[in-house]
Amino acid sequence: MWDGLYSKEPFHNPTIPRHRVVIQNDDHDQQNPGSSSRDMDTFGCVLVKNCSVSVHRNFEIRLFTNPNGVTDNDNDWPIRFLLSSYYHTYGDLGIPDGKSSCDLCTVMYETCRKSVPYIKAHEPMACSYVGNGYTRTHRDIPVINAMRAWMKLTPISGASLGIGHCT
Repeated sequence: MWDGLYSKEPFHNPTIPRHRVVIQNDDHDQQNPGSSSRDMDTFGCVLVKNCSVSVHRNFEIRLFTNPNGVTDNDNDWPIRFLLSSYYHTYGDLGIPDGKSSCDLCTVMYETCRKSVPYIKAHEPMACSYVGNGYTRTHRDIPVINAMRAWMKLTPISGASLGIGHCT
């Protein structure tokens, strides 16, 4: 079960044990204007909504090193999600899956004003946080190493993952 109260109010869900709950920082559902974004106050931020890369990265690292409300980092919230999403770089809120194109409209196509081109989601050489297309936060070496430390694995380099060119 996903805990929508993390990261601001981790203690307000007493009916479900922490070992059965999933925590994460943000997801794409929270990026749209008028969405039902949960209020994270100063304990998190949504990457494409006024959140700098460095601040977002620190919240992602903290998700694995010292999440808000954790007293036992090995056992509290043993399921943690790191979600990559996409930037709104084409002046529209469409998904870069090739389906958000005015060319595909069959009804009321005259009202379609903006298209979002297809961007391949899996790119083996892609880096994180590049500012267009997908966010790829899961490819950020400091975040990867925070996750690995939480899992009791040794740090890894970008070169060993094939993304040594990423900074």
